[in-house]
Amino acid sequence: MGCDFNIVRPWIFVVEVTKTGTSILSHEGWETILIDHGYILGYNKGIDRYYVDPRREYLLDYFENTDKFITENEIVRMSMIKGWTQIWEMQNKK
Repeated sequence: MGCDFNIVRPWIFVVEVTKTGTSILSHEGWETILIDHGYILGYNKGIDRYYVDPRREYLLDYFENTDKFITENEIVRMSMIKGWTQIWEMQNKK
């Protein structure tokens, strides 16, 4: 079972790095699989990490201004606020 990186080679992996519904990091158990196959951590923000295939290393340039884009883009910012609000509400239901 698993992924044969010689046959299937995604350009980018976007992976949630926390246990579902929590803020507990869980990437330590699987991150080495990507790193051992040469993937480069391109961006780490909140609960998501982005890993780039080294043959597509030029894509890393697109992550350089991600924070600026998120900060300056009203639609993205509002989506993030809505998402974080929903997470907070789920975590604080009793």
